[in-house]
Amino acid sequence: MHMAGAVTAVVTKPMSSIRGPIRAAFASVPLPFSEPPSREEFEKKLNDRNPFVQRHARRFLDMMDRNESLPKSYPCPVQAWRFGNDLTLVAIGGEVVVDYVIRLKRELGADTLWVAGYANDVFAYVPSVRILHEGGYEAEFNLIYYGQPTRFAPAVEDTLVKAVHELIRRTAEQ
Repeated sequence: MHMAGAVTAVVTKPMSSIRGPIRAAFASVPLPFSEPPSREEFEKKLNDRNPFVQRHARRFLDMMDRNESLPKSYPCPVQAWRFGNDLTLVAIGGEVVVDYVIRLKRELGADTLWVAGYANDVFAYVPSVRILHEGGYEAEFNLIYYGQPTRFAPAVEDTLVKAVHELIRRTAEQ
């Protein structure tokens, strides 16, 4: 369908009302990282041709030199806003991949759920387990540019989805 056809389809259908009450919940969800690279692996990256890779390695080597612990997780902001029983908006920090939308709509109901990324913080791509297995930019390389120590652990998807379910449950109880 072309853009004009999609717009026509929307404006010719009767609009649905969205009623209250409005209920909201927020959480900071620690998304787990995998084991970080060793000092030796970071040191090897100092010789990479990419200056961003070098800068990333230097940052974490400097932390190690100061005896600081590398982050084991990232605190991802997640919100749920429920508008009566008509609409639920889920707002997730980071650049969440589309797999989250597909899974959450399947588990929570596609008709009344709207999932949005880039909400309250943009700290990295948030890969699904599928993306982690595929590798590539969204699973690995973006973390260099975002300044994260390493890729997310496979538990990242279930951790985030479980948190969304909990927030939805909390908004239903208010």
